[in-house]
Amino acid sequence: MKRILSLALSIAMMCGLVFNGMVSADTVTRPTVTLAESSFENGLEAPFSANASDGGEKATVTPISLEGEVNAYLHLTVRTEGQRSATAQQNIKQQIIDNGADGKYYVSARIMLDNPEDTAYALPYFDGNTIKMQPGGGERFPVTGSWSDIGKKSDGSFMAFASIGGDLTESTIAELTRLKFYVMLYTASTGNTTYDGDYSIDDINVWFVPNDGAPASVTEIGENILVDGDFEANMSTPDAYNGLFSGDGTWYVGTAGGTGAAKDRLCTLTIATESSAADAKYVRSGKGALHITDRPGAHQSIAVDMKSIINEVGALAPGEGYTMSVWMRAEDGETVKVQPIFGASTKGSGFIVGGDFTTVTDEWTEVGILNDGTYSMFKTDSGGFFDPYGGAWANIRLRTEGTESFYVDDFKVMGPQKPGDAVSGFVQSVNSLPAPDKITHANEAIIVSLEAAYAAIDQSVLTDEQKAELATAKAALDAAREAFDALPPPRKSFQPEYDFKNQANLIAPYGDLETFGLGDYVWNEENAENGTPTYTLITDKDIAHGGNNALLISGREKTQHGASFTLTDVIRQNGGGKYYFSAWMRTKNPGEVMDVFPLLYIGGLGMEFYINGDERYTITNEWTFVGVTYDNLDGFYKSNGQEIPDLDEKATYVALRFYGQNETLESADDGVMFPDYYIDDLKFWKAFDGQEDYVDPDAPPAGSDEETPPPSDNDDDKDSDDKTPDDKESPKTGHPVSIALPILGAASLGVILLGKRRKK
Repeated sequence: MKRILSLALSIAMMCGLVFNGMVSADTVTRPTVTLAESSFENGLEAPFSANASDGGEKATVTPISLEGEVNAYLHLTVRTEGQRSATAQQNIKQQIIDNGADGKYYVSARIMLDNPEDTAYALPYFDGNTIKMQPGGGERFPVTGSWSDIGKKSDGSFMAFASIGGDLTESTIAELTRLKFYVMLYTASTGNTTYDGDYSIDDINVWFVPNDGAPASVTEIGENILVDGDFEANMSTPDAYNGLFSGDGTWYVGTAGGTGAAKDRLCTLTIATESSAADAKYVRSGKGALHITDRPGAHQSIAVDMKSIINEVGALAPGEGYTMSVWMRAEDGETVKVQPIFGASTKGSGFIVGGDFTTVTDEWTEVGILNDGTYSMFKTDSGGFFDPYGGAWANIRLRTEGTESFYVDDFKVMGPQKPGDAVSGFVQSVNSLPAPDKITHANEAIIVSLEAAYAAIDQSVLTDEQKAELATAKAALDAAREAFDALPPPRKSFQPEYDFKNQANLIAPYGDLETFGLGDYVWNEENAENGTPTYTLITDKDIAHGGNNALLISGREKTQHGASFTLTDVIRQNGGGKYYFSAWMRTKNPGEVMDVFPLLYIGGLGMEFYINGDERYTITNEWTFVGVTYDNLDGFYKSNGQEIPDLDEKATYVALRFYGQNETLESADDGVMFPDYYIDDLKFWKAFDGQEDYVDPDAPPAGSDEETPPPSDNDDDKDSDDKTPDDKESPKTGHPVSIALPILGAASLGVILLGKRRKK
C-alpha cells in the first residue's frame, strides 16, 4: 500500500497537484486534490454563488478590492433580439497575417449573465471573408449568472479554433480582406436561437501557438492578440467603446449586417467595475474578497455548487471524503458562529468538526481545520461515512447561528482526484519519460509509480476519448518497462566509509582501486558531467601499477576531463592543514605524452590549491610517479601560499582533480592533445609526526623527487647491469623493481621514471 501511495504522490506532484494521500488497510484511495477554489479576485465566480432561500431571497454579495485593484469589465445591454452579432467586436486581420498559418489559436474569457436564473452557451468566432473558425469547430461553453470561464476542454486544457468553412492556410490568409473576433450567445448547446439577455464579459484572451514546439495540450494563456482584453485601459471612461462601430486596435459595437453605421447599432457597451475599494484589513490575501450583507436567513450567504464536480469524482471509496477551508472575518467588534453544511438530495447532509459551530471574530479565521492542523472531513451528523454521489443536487453552504454580515476569502474544497484528472496526469507523466532507448535505472521509481497509478484509475467512469488516451499512454509505459527490465543490474554508488587509521593515507582503501568491482562506480564517476570522461575499471595485473586494478580515463575532449576524487568528508573530519598527495599515472597508448595538472578545488569558496606552485608532471606510456614523497614536507597543497583551511558552511565540496593535456601541441592536428590515461595507487594524507621517516611501499627511489630529464629513447643509455633477476619491467607498464622491492636500498632499486617540468 505504501508503494501505491508513493506513486500517487509522484504523479500528482509532476502534474502540479496539491494533495495528501489516505490509505486504509485493504483499499487504495485516491490522492486528495483541490476540486474548487477561489480567492475572489474577480468577484463571485462559478461554482461559487449566492444561495437562495425557498422563497428565492439571497444575501447581498459585494466584491471588494484593495485600493487601486478594482476590476473593470464590459457590460453589454440593450441587445437586439435574434442578432448573434449583438456584442463587442474587434478586427484582428493584421494579427492573423502577422502570425501566419503554421499554428493554432486559442481563447479564454469570463462571462456572467445578468439574470442569475439563466444559462446561455457562448461561442467565440473568427468571422472573415476567407477564414471562419470556432473552438473545436463549434464547441459552445455554458455560462450562468456567476462568472463562468470559457475556452477550455473537460480536462482543463484549452480548445483550439478549428474551421467551420474557412480554415487557416497561407492562401486564405493572403485573400483576407476582413476578419473580426466576437463571442456569440445561444440559448442551448445546439440550434440557432440566440440568447438576447444582458451580460458581462472580461479577461478576453486570444493567442497563437506555433506548431513548432507546441505542447500536446495547451494549458497556459499566451500573449494576447486583442487590445484591452481586460477592459482596464478605459476604466475612467465608461462609454469609451460605445460610440465606436468599426476600426482597428479597439473594441466597437456590432452593427446589423456589419455596416459599421451608428443607426444599425445592435447593443450598448459600458465599462463597469465589479468591486468597491476597501481597507486592507478586509482582504486576507491577494487583492480581493467578498462582503456578505443583508442576509434573509441563517443559511443564505454563499455556496459552492458541487453537483458536476461530484459527478466527475464518482462514488467514494472507504477512507475517501471531502474537506474544505474558508477564511472568514466578522464585522469590526463582532463575532459570527458558522457551521458549513454539505447538502445533497436523497443523501442527507455532511458536517465538519463534528457539526460544531466555529466562532469567527473580527480577525481572519480559518474554518474547516482541526486543532492538529489537519482538515476535518465531512461526515454525517452521527459521525458516519458521507458520500454525496448520486444526488440530484449537491452544494456546500455557510450556515451561521444568526444573520450577521461577514467577509469571506480564500475558499477551497478538497476531495478525491477525478478519474479524468488522473488520466491527464498519467498521460502527461508517461509523456515525460525518456524514449525506451534512453531509459536508465534512475527511471525505476517513476515507472513503478505510473504502473500503480494506472491500476488505481477507475476506467468505468471514463469517456471513450479518455480511455483511448489512457490506452496509448499505457502502451508507451509498457515499452518503458520492457526497456528497463532489459537493463543490466544497476551499479553501486561510491559511498566511502573512512576510518582514518592509516595516517599516511587517509583515503585508504579506495586509492589503490582494489576494493572496486565491475558493478561499482569508481571515485567520482557517477557525477561526471554528461558521462564525460569515461571511467573504466581495468582488472589486469599486467596493466595495473600495483595489485590487480587500475582506472582508465578515456573519451577526453578537454583538459578538465580527468579523474576526480571527492575529499569533502576527509577534510571536514580531519580539519584544515597541510595536505599532500601521490599517485602513479601513465598514458594508455605508446607514444602519447600528457602534462598532468593535479588541482585541489573547494567548491563554494572558489579556492584552488596547487603542488609546488602550479607544477605539471609529464607522463608517458610508462608508469610515472606524480605528487610528492613523504619526506617532502614543504610539498603540501597551497593557495596563494596558504594551506587548506577548515571548511565552513560556505564550502560545498572538495575534489582532487587530475587535469591534463599534451602542452607541446598547438592543435589536435598535431597529435593527441587529450590522451586516455591510467591512474593507480592514489594516496592523500595530512601532515603527521614522523612523516619524513615514513617508508612508502609505492614511493619512487630516494632522491627521485629532484627534477630529472625524461627517459632517453636510446636503449644504449639504459643501465641494465643494475637489474636483479626479479625485476619486472615492460615497455608498456614501466613496472620497475622499485615497486616490487620497496625496502631495498636506493643503490639496488635501479632507475624509476619520474619526469617533471614546470609550466612555462
